[in-house]
Formats: sequence, structure tokens, C-alpha cells
Amino acid sequence: MTITQKRRRSALEAFDGCPYKYDQVYNRGVEDKGDESQRGLAIHEVIFQYIRLLAAAKLTADADVAAQAFQIGIALAQMPVHLLSEVTKIWGRFREWFQLDLDAYLSAEDLMETDRFTWIPDLVYVRPQGVEIIDWKSYFKGLTQAQARKEFQLKFYLLMAVDVWPNFPSYTFTFNFVRLGYQVSVTMTAEEIEAFRPEVEAILLTLEEAERTNNYPAIPGSHCTLCRLACPLVDTPAKLPIRFTEAEQAKTAAGEILVLEQRLKTLKKALGGWVNQEGPLVVNGQLFNYRETISRTYPATTVLNLVERHYGEDADGLRHLTFSTTAVKKVDPLKSIQGHPDLVAVERQEHRWAFVHSKAGAIGDADQPDDEDDEGGE
Repeated sequence: MTITQKRRRSALEAFDGCPYKYDQVYNRGVEDKGDESQRGLAIHEVIFQYIRLLAAAKLTADADVAAQAFQIGIALAQMPVHLLSEVTKIWGRFREWFQLDLDAYLSAEDLMETDRFTWIPDLVYVRPQGVEIIDWKSYFKGLTQAQARKEFQLKFYLLMAVDVWPNFPSYTFTFNFVRLGYQVSVTMTAEEIEAFRPEVEAILLTLEEAERTNNYPAIPGSHCTLCRLACPLVDTPAKLPIRFTEAEQAKTAAGEILVLEQRLKTLKKALGGWVNQEGPLVVNGQLFNYRETISRTYPATTVLNLVERHYGEDADGLRHLTFSTTAVKKVDPLKSIQGHPDLVAVERQEHRWAFVHSKAGAIGDADQPDDEDDEGGE
């Protein structure tokens, strides 16, 4: 009888990002624990102890229990002393707003298993309308809805939730960014979640082939900014692939521009990863940091109805358009409807964290944000 090895979610995610990292961590036992990892482990431990104690006492929140949980969690985490101040600050913000939903509470940090996989969700709520899995993140930036949907952790956890707790109307995964006091949730039906299964199966098959052939190549990507392992690619920049589009046929100036633009994007992405992990950075009077931005859009029908009401213009042909806040503020004749109650009622907002730099200590507009979708989770 063959015993099938059960795969950890974190192992699958590591392999999918970079087989070399998977081999180093899960086969060779090399630890990838920088300050950001130690910080995350400590925060997770403290939160787990708090939830455990609250559930045992049948309390939704309690200051004395919070203090006890912090002492227990910090002792168990054994994190470096220099991180204590930061973890204390994050914990203080978390306990101010957190309340345990006792009626929906199912588990916290419990090992879940299927016939092939294991996973440890931070917090699970079960309500009549569905299952919710909450995951704590301690980074300096959040995720948008669109970015959250792309995360492998979300896909895997929702797929496992359907297998372990079938027949619920919906399943929700919530990223809770404890440092920011911000969260983003994605809710899906079981039928929608099934679309993730081929992706998980493909990663598993590829992993099994790598184990058979002992082939674990290093693959550069956005995950490199979150990794602290010694790497044959990142530690030797000359070996990194550089993309040129028929450079020999292009003019020298055009070729230089393309190379410089690509290098700038790469540097911004790498620096953004560092700041996301280690915090704001001040260089030559410039502050490099993530700044929360909010985009606001309005249905064109509402905007055009208001424009027609004020100007009597017939704009039926433009009703498929949407208008940004900038357009409403600056474009005549839209200026006059700015802040109109009809417009506020239908406003849609989306939060994102843009990596920017500005004069340290200044309040106002920063340099243009990096529009690339940075990824990463802790």
C-alpha cells in the first residue's frame, strides 16, 4: 500500500514561485527568516493566543486577556528583541478593533487535512450564509480586490474550504492587514472556486516531476523581493536575463532608453519589496514609502443625467463611459456637479498602496506611483 505524501500549502506556493527556494527550505532545511518573517510569526502567535483565550472564556474582547495573550505569544515566538517595539505597536492597533465572533467561531491555527494536503488557516468563521477564512498580514501595504483574487493562498484555501466544508452557499477569504487596519475580502461560490483546482493540480504534478528528476531551478520574479536566501541568480546580477527586442537593428539611443526604463522598473520593484518588508526608507531627503490611494469612479448615466439637468445637453451616446474624480473636478461642464448628492450616492472606491517617494516630512503630492502590481504576503 502506497502512502501518499501530504503537501503543505506553503510548500506548494514556494515551489510555484521558485523551485530553488522550495528545495532550499523544504528539502535542505535552510531557514529563510529575516526580520519580516520573525515579525509575522510573532504577530500571528500573539493573535492566536488572544483568540484561544477569548474563546475559552467566551468573550468577544477583553483588555486583561489581551495583555496575557501578548506575554504568552511573545515568549513562544522568541523573536529578536529589536522587533519588540514594532510588534507592540501593531498589536496595540489590532486589539483596539478586534472582536471575536463567538457565534461563528470555528477554529484558529488548527491543522486542517485532506487526503493530499495540509493547511493551517489563521481564523475560520462558519455562518449560515457561508465559510470565512481570515488571514493576518503585517506588511506595509495592502492588496486591491483584483490583486487578492490572483493570490495562490486565496485560491488554495478556498478550494480546501470547499472540500472540507462542502455545500455552503458561499466561501470568503479575507486578507486582514493588521498594521494598516485594512482588509479586503473575496467571496465566491463553490462552482467558481472549482476553477482553481486545475492550477493546484498542475503545481502538484510539476513538483512531483521536480522531485523525480531532482531539478529545482531558480526562477526570478516578484517573489525575489520577499526572499532572503542566497541565490545563484539574484546574487549574480550578470546572470539575470535581460530582454532586448532586436537591439542590433535599433538606434543606439532607443536601445539605451529601453534598457534604462527596464532597469528603473526593476529597481523600483526591488526597492518596493524592501520597503514593504522593512518599512519606510529616507535617502537624500527623499522618503520612499507605500501610500494608500483611493480611486473613485461614477456611473456615466448618473454623471450625464446631472450634466443634462444643468446644461440640457443630450449625451445618450456616451452612457457607456465612466468618469474619474479628476474628470469631475477639472472638466467643464462637469465641475458644477462635483460633490452632488446623486453622485456621492453611487460613488465606487478602490484602495491600493502605491510605492512612491517624496520629500521627507512633506505633506502633499508625491512622485508618480509605481503602477505595477506588486505582490507578496506574509
